[in-house]
Amino acid sequence: MATVEFDMNGVATVIFPIVIWLLVMSGKAYGHYGMILIPAVVYPIGLVFSDIEKIKEEGPKCALLVVVSLYLISAVIVPNWMPAVEGLPLVYENRKENQRSEITETIMEEYIEDLGKELPKVIVVAWGRYDKRIREFLKANHYVMQYASNNENLLHSMILFVKE
Repeated sequence: MATVEFDMNGVATVIFPIVIWLLVMSGKAYGHYGMILIPAVVYPIGLVFSDIEKIKEEGPKCALLVVVSLYLISAVIVPNWMPAVEGLPLVYENRKENQRSEITETIMEEYIEDLGKELPKVIVVAWGRYDKRIREFLKANHYVMQYASNNENLLHSMILFVKE
């Protein structure tokens, strides 16, 4: 039975550029997008360590490759990742604090901005989101309430608005 050689370096040469392309395709800079880069960084580092084992057999060429690889890792990868890694203990320490409000405010600002650009015919306001900003936007752009799940307390209601 014939065995099939599987060249991981060839696969990495094809896969990693695709991974990078998919990573930057959205144009957004969210921190969790960096997770996809972990295999793209760990695999070459693993290759460097496997080359360290080959230094005795292959001589100066392999040693030079290892030295250059270690330099690139220390000069290119580590300095860019250190701020993220240094911040991890602080994030872990503050993990129980509620940081959703900051994120929610950013999302709401973007949401209002997008609504202003598109001016959809129908807007649904989620429970707990009927605040001053959304009220001002709806009034300024001539939206009329068609339905509320709780007419007595609109803040605690799902609300449907339709453009006049």
